[in-house]
Amino acid sequence: MKKGEVSIEKFEIYISLLLDFNYNCRKYDMNINIKTLLVILFHSTFAFQSCNVKKSPVSNASINYPELDTTFQTSDKDINNVFIDTFQTSLANFISGMDKSYYDSILSIDSDFWDEFTGKINEDFSKIEHRRLMKMFEWSQSSFIDKSIDTSLVFYPFSGPDFLHAHYLYPNANEYILFALEDVGDIPNLKDLDSESTKQYLKNTNNFLRDIYLRSYFITKNMQKDINKEKKVPGVLSTLYWFFSRTDHQIVNVERITLDSNGKLISRDDIDDGIDGVKFSFVKKGEKNIKRLTYFSCDISDKGFEKKNPELFLYLQNIRKCNTFVKSASYLMHYKSFKKIRDIVLDKSLSIFQDDTGVPFKYVDNEDWNIRCFGAYLKPIKDFEKNYNILYQKDLASRYKESTEKLPFSLGYHWKDISEQNQMLITRLIEQ
Repeated sequence: MKKGEVSIEKFEIYISLLLDFNYNCRKYDMNINIKTLLVILFHSTFAFQSCNVKKSPVSNASINYPELDTTFQTSDKDINNVFIDTFQTSLANFISGMDKSYYDSILSIDSDFWDEFTGKINEDFSKIEHRRLMKMFEWSQSSFIDKSIDTSLVFYPFSGPDFLHAHYLYPNANEYILFALEDVGDIPNLKDLDSESTKQYLKNTNNFLRDIYLRSYFITKNMQKDINKEKKVPGVLSTLYWFFSRTDHQIVNVERITLDSNGKLISRDDIDDGIDGVKFSFVKKGEKNIKRLTYFSCDISDKGFEKKNPELFLYLQNIRKCNTFVKSASYLMHYKSFKKIRDIVLDKSLSIFQDDTGVPFKYVDNEDWNIRCFGAYLKPIKDFEKNYNILYQKDLASRYKESTEKLPFSLGYHWKDISEQNQMLITRLIEQ
C-alpha cells in the first residue's frame, strides 16, 4: 500500500467505530454532535489530505472482526463478559425489523414505513411462534432427545438458511452446520442505497421468508427465482441475520470461510476460489455460551463430492458426532446419487429427526437404532408422484401401523393437516 493510502477495510472499521460511539452517546443521552465526531475522525485519524481510499468487493457487513478481539473496540461487553459486535448485531436487528436506532443518523427511513414494516413482521412471526415454534420448543424440552446429547452439534443437510427451526428444536446445541445449494451472497452496503432501495431490500428479505411463514420450509424454486432470476435478494446471508435477531441472539463474529484441499476450515481471504461459506459466532441475550453456525453453499450429491467439492467430503468425515435434522429434503437420500451423504448421516448421527424425505427406513430398521414414529405415514405429495415407485416405503407404512405418537406441531410437506404429517426420531443404541 502506498504512503497516504487507506484500505477500505480500515476505513470501514473507523466508520463503524464512529457509528458505535454515536449510538452509545444517543443511548445514554450524551450531547455529542455527529458532525463534530466526523471532523475529529477525519483530521486526527486520517490526516485526510491526500488520502486515497481503495475499493474492495467486501461489503461492510462482511468485515471479519477477529473473534473476541477488542483491538479496535468495535464491540460492547455484556453483563457476562461476552464481547458483542454492535455493528453486526444492529444490522441483524435492522434487517429483521426489530430496531433501527443504530441507523437513524445515516439512513433515511420514515417512521410510517418502519411502523408498517415491523407491524407486519411482528404479526406474522407471532403467528408461527404460537402455532409452531413454541410448541416445538416445549416438546423438545420434555419429549425429544436425551439431555446427555442435546448440546451436541446439529447437522442439517438440505436446509436452506433455516436456522429458525433448528434453533427451536435444538435450542441447547452448541454448534449448527447447514448445507444447501443457495448462494451465501452478501449484504448490500446500506450507506450506498437510497431510501427507496433500502426499503425495497427490507421488504424483499422478508418476502423471501414467505414459505417459512406458511409451510415451515423453503421451496427451492422460489429461492432460486428470488436469488438468481429476479435478483430480489443477494443470497441467503440476510436471512441468517434475520433469524439470529428474531431468535433473540447477538452476533459476536462473522467470517467468510472456505475449505482447503484437506477439508480444513480456512478464511475466505486466504484463497481465491473454493467452496463458499460463512461462519457466525453468536450468543443468546443474557447468556455467556458462544455458539457457532456454519453455512456452506454446496452440492452434496455424489457427483458434487467427487467433481465440485471433494474437500467438503473430507470435512464431513472429520466432523464430530451430531444430531441430524432433515425435513422437506425432496427425498434426495432415497436415490443412489446421494449415497455418500446418506452414509455420512448414518455414520455420524447420535440421533436423526426426520420426515420420510430423509434416510430411507430400511437403513435404520435394525438393532443399531431405536425408532419412534409420529403422525401418519402417507404417500409422497403430488410434486413427487412420478417417482412414487422409488419413494413410497412399504416397510415404513407397516411400521406406522404398529405404533405411532402424536406431535403438537407440524413440519414438512404435509403441513396443512397435522394429522397427516410424519416425523421419526431415530436414536442410536450402539455407540461406535
